[in-house]
Amino acid sequence: GKFIAYMAHRNVFVMRADGSDKYNVSQGKTRDSEPVWSPDGQWIAFTRTAGNPPAEGAMDIWIMKRDGTEQRQVTFNKNNFTSYGPSWSK
Repeated sequence: GKFIAYMAHRNVFVMRADGSDKYNVSQGKTRDSEPVWSPDGQWIAFTRTAGNPPAEGAMDIWIMKRDGTEQRQVTFNKNNFTSYGPSWSK
């Protein structure tokens, strides 16, 4: 409840619930979207444009620490398949 994760300008940002201290945590070079907090509040799952070079419309799921470090790709889509709406379970 103290922080909000959101997408703006093709990146994932985090800010305090009062709107202060906004910062870009994903620093993506493609499109990062759909941020979702882990149950413990330490991680953020999000989608990122898939492929190298990026495939139009294809998305993979990534995770990162709440400060943007330790970014890891979780899904590896091929043939322009898309992963949407990441979610966490306990």
